[in-house]
Amino acid sequence: MICSELATNALRATWALPEHVPIALRLLANAERLVIEVWDAHPGQPARQSPVGNAESGRGLQIVDSLSNRWGARRLNADLKAVWAELLIARP
Repeated sequence: MICSELATNALRATWALPEHVPIALRLLANAERLVIEVWDAHPGQPARQSPVGNAESGRGLQIVDSLSNRWGARRLNADLKAVWAELLIARP
């Protein structure tokens, strides 16, 4: 679900650009955590929205916030940003 929400947000953001550029998904894991990153070329930072009523969109980052331990965004360079979510792995 988190991968889907982050990828959908990145795809929608890049559709707003004059050129359609690719997005990328990267998964990083170790014994303690899983980090999901989606990279895109949109210059704006992601922001949680407050959708009204039965709106069909606008809840993606609320879902990411609810399902992950933490999330955020960082600039990789002038043309690329990564939006990420971290999940802590429970030990048996």
